[in-house]
Amino acid sequence: MNKAVDTSKLIFIGGEAGVGKSTVSRQLQAVLGQVTQIDKDEVTAVLVNALLMAYGCESSDRESVMYLRKVKPLEYQQLDNIVLNNTGNDSMIITAPFFDAFLDDEWKGKMRQFGAEQNREVHFLFLTRNAEDIHRGLMSRNAARDAWKLAHYNDYRRATDNILKAISNVDDVKHIAFEKEIDTQSVLDGLVQKMQR
Repeated sequence: MNKAVDTSKLIFIGGEAGVGKSTVSRQLQAVLGQVTQIDKDEVTAVLVNALLMAYGCESSDRESVMYLRKVKPLEYQQLDNIVLNNTGNDSMIITAPFFDAFLDDEWKGKMRQFGAEQNREVHFLFLTRNAEDIHRGLMSRNAARDAWKLAHYNDYRRATDNILKAISNVDDVKHIAFEKEIDTQSVLDGLVQKMQR
């Protein structure tokens, strides 16, 4: 595969916890070369943990009303600020669930405008996998922020499936479905083809 890519890219990779966003991000870096990678959990962890503690919540909380209403909006605002202040020439890959953002035309328009100003192609990719593989992946990585999901997996699955269905109907988001384990070469081939359309 030709690894030369002429135009810098701004790639937002969304999907539920454990779907393989970080894996695909690393694989894309091999294709794109010089890339700035931004992972939501990594760049917002200090802010999120401090806010949760200030509100009297566990630092691993990602499901409570307090997190969803008070912390999550600031978390994504911080992520947006990091992206919009990165004005170099390198491609950027940003990973986060992006459940709300990929349904928000205004937000996508803002990111497209930023990309146009920076001469970067903008792509929204949403990853999905078999629910059983997701469950196994969450159990395997054993992250504290996944504890509620695993303890209430049926409720989590129903709520998440509703969101996935909504996003599946969004035309300007490219969907990448994994039936089994992520296959490096097929993922790279599929993503590059989709980005070149």
